[in-house]
Amino acid sequence: RAAFALLNERLTEAARRKGNLFVGAGAGDSDIFEHMNSASLSASVTAENWRGALIGLETELRKALAFGFSETEVKEYLARLDVGYQHGVDTYDKTRSAGWATRILGAYAGEYVLTDAQTRKRLYDEMRPSLTPETLLAALRRQFAGRTPRFMLLMPASFDASAADVLSTHTEASQVAITAPEAEAELKFAYTDFGTPGKVAETRQILDGRATLVRFDNNVMLNIMKTDFEQTTIRAQVRFGAGLLAVPEDKGGYGILFNSVFPLTGLEAHSMEDIRHLTAGTSVGISSAMEAGNYVFSGGFRPDDMLLQMQLWAAYMMHPGYREEATDWMTRAVPRFYEQINASAGGVAGLIGGWYLHGGDDRFGLPSIDHLQAIGLDDFRTLFDAARLGTAIEMTVVGDVDIAAVTDAVARTFGALPKRAVSPEARDAHGTIALAGAGKKILHHLGSDEQARLDIYWPTVDGINIEDSGRLRLLAAVLNDRLSDKVREEMGAAYGPSVSHNASWLAPGLGTITASIDLKPADVNALETIARAIVEGAANQPITDDELQRAREPLVSGHANDQKTNGYWLGFLRAAQSLPESLEFEDRFYGAVEAATADDLTALAAKYLTADKAYVIKTLPQELAADAAAKAVAGE
Repeated sequence: RAAFALLNERLTEAARRKGNLFVGAGAGDSDIFEHMNSASLSASVTAENWRGALIGLETELRKALAFGFSETEVKEYLARLDVGYQHGVDTYDKTRSAGWATRILGAYAGEYVLTDAQTRKRLYDEMRPSLTPETLLAALRRQFAGRTPRFMLLMPASFDASAADVLSTHTEASQVAITAPEAEAELKFAYTDFGTPGKVAETRQILDGRATLVRFDNNVMLNIMKTDFEQTTIRAQVRFGAGLLAVPEDKGGYGILFNSVFPLTGLEAHSMEDIRHLTAGTSVGISSAMEAGNYVFSGGFRPDDMLLQMQLWAAYMMHPGYREEATDWMTRAVPRFYEQINASAGGVAGLIGGWYLHGGDDRFGLPSIDHLQAIGLDDFRTLFDAARLGTAIEMTVVGDVDIAAVTDAVARTFGALPKRAVSPEARDAHGTIALAGAGKKILHHLGSDEQARLDIYWPTVDGINIEDSGRLRLLAAVLNDRLSDKVREEMGAAYGPSVSHNASWLAPGLGTITASIDLKPADVNALETIARAIVEGAANQPITDDELQRAREPLVSGHANDQKTNGYWLGFLRAAQSLPESLEFEDRFYGAVEAATADDLTALAAKYLTADKAYVIKTLPQELAADAAAKAVAGE
């Protein structure tokens, strides 16, 4: 396992290298029915690049088998294992019931003995001295030596390479000259000094002293909450800028780049691979997301890594690398990404259907492949620089924290930055998000011809309409039960429809009640009729006390359980200073849920769930697209 882990790190690094022809790659071994062991290499490629990808994959394997792994590689790998096993011990006593259930079922299904964290750590400590470059190379060679490879290519139907082509390409790969990897230079993290630490301008407590709000003299906001839900675990996020709302509608692909690729652009002084080496043996990392109204850095880490995590985030804020290898990787990944999306009805409905639902707004769906492949770093740099330099910063830190240590780490990083805006841009500064008007769209996927999906949307309110949003969530739960019961009654238990209410408190005007179901193409029209009859007929079908209670109880009890997690409080406090009224949202929302009457829900159904407002998306197999008989299935 250790040898394969090191080989996988090599393959991951190779995939990110500019000019490489595979998008992602991996290695592993498996036992087949306890009678045969196999070692394997795999890569995600586009059809036109399969030859180069196979050569690259084989070359990386040959280099590993010939020269093995360096002392540095093994040292870094063991450092990661050290942290992982110790963290398992530290958090063991706080494992939640769901986690235990998963572990017990996994042990039963996998036919292995369930051990506690302390035992796993002890066994690892005993084995650790034997994990050397020499023993790991020997283990890797045992897996591959003397074995004749077998090849499997999963490609589009138009793929025309023969078995002889594959074998000759593998022969060509075996003749590529290889050299030992260059020795890695010693690295030192370049971003430990951001200037004079910031001074605390204001500190106050909320939630009866359970949370501390800090504002530094440069206007950076910090929200801290100490909890005992997870031992030696901290969860945090940094919010800044206006996110997707500030992005032009035809530049929505930048959101995909920030979500998926931005960390790979590295820093001015360090590539992403450098950062991986520098952070070996720690729990820090960089995860980025562009939400409707914010840019976000987020992650979970151990208390001892607090300062390093803040330094890394602040470095990405002030010294992004904008390295071309990231967009090069994205350009190679996009065709494969679209292939995966188009291979299922759910993928097409969710991303491509979302684009149509939002009226062709590239920020809220999947833009064209040409648009994504044309993204360059220059335009993105202009957009991101406007967000990262000067806009308000609000950070939230929740978990096993020392409040003084958190405050000090932020003072030395974000608190030391030049003065920021006092507050974020107004929520509606960039207008509201318009959904498509009532209508119907037929989409097609390239997956199984037995797979289809039906989605029906009714526009409602955004999340700032707290009370209505709460009552609409409850109404959706009632309708979900009704639709599920009706489908079971009419079609058996084969289908699992859902009705949900989704409302954004970041994007003005964005909220829908949605009825969705995965089903067979032949049943699309029948299910549309049933779903619309139930949802659009809700105003004329009185809600019983039993229905109301069955829908309300899971929402209320689920909320109570959520309050026992750090994730909940991270979300609860994320805008405690920039939008202080948000601290009342939960009470108002669930107060509306608990106080709602059947008449309240009926009135909302009459207001929003009408036939003239529905937007219907049917996602059908591509094979039906040219079939005249399919017109009836599509409702055309």
